[in-house]
Amino acid sequence: MRFLTVGGGVFDKIRSDFSGKRERCLAVKLSGNDAKDADAWNELMDRLKDGMLAAFQSYIVQTDHDARRLEGQRAMPGWNFCQYFLQRESVIYALELLGMHDDVFEEYEQLEQAFFQSMEQQGAPWFSKFGGSAPGDEAGDILDVRRKPYRQAILNNTVTIFDFRIYLFVRQIAALLETGKLARVCEHSLQYMALWGKTLREYQTSLMPGFAEIWTWTVCHAVIQRCD
Repeated sequence: MRFLTVGGGVFDKIRSDFSGKRERCLAVKLSGNDAKDADAWNELMDRLKDGMLAAFQSYIVQTDHDARRLEGQRAMPGWNFCQYFLQRESVIYALELLGMHDDVFEEYEQLEQAFFQSMEQQGAPWFSKFGGSAPGDEAGDILDVRRKPYRQAILNNTVTIFDFRIYLFVRQIAALLETGKLARVCEHSLQYMALWGKTLREYQTSLMPGFAEIWTWTVCHAVIQRCD
């Protein structure tokens, strides 16, 4: 976008060179009158906002298209759930920047369902192991997304099933907290703890004694702190 105090002929030439389907040029004509000049600058700011929003929308559409293309290749040899997850999460980050936190939560919910479906149909070849055996896995601030390099592990295909499920939960809760729907935070947390706690008890022979119980208490404590 260009703004110039130039004659109509010059501006029309610039517009023809830089504008296509979208209007990309705006002539800001300053008159020396504060009120009129303020209106001119406000129009410029509105155009800038529209341009930024259009760029975001274009990015979301293209990234969503790429993610759906990957999803459609699920049955093909070499398909990788972790790559699909990261591609889909690129869309989520864009939605997050736009403040669309309800949509962010729904996207992570869909990714969780895709995870369950992949586990049922293809097993877990993209995960290094079940996990839960690292020091502090059952304690600490579980809702702190920075406590482990989750995304880097997903990118490297070295993430454990345990850490992946924790990361999904942390991101879901973060989105719900942004909406201010604390009752929904608690409801979702209870559902998650019931389902994942059952899985932890199924793997209790590979975990430290009392792991599931300590982990459940830790999650409850972290959620209460966030909602307080």
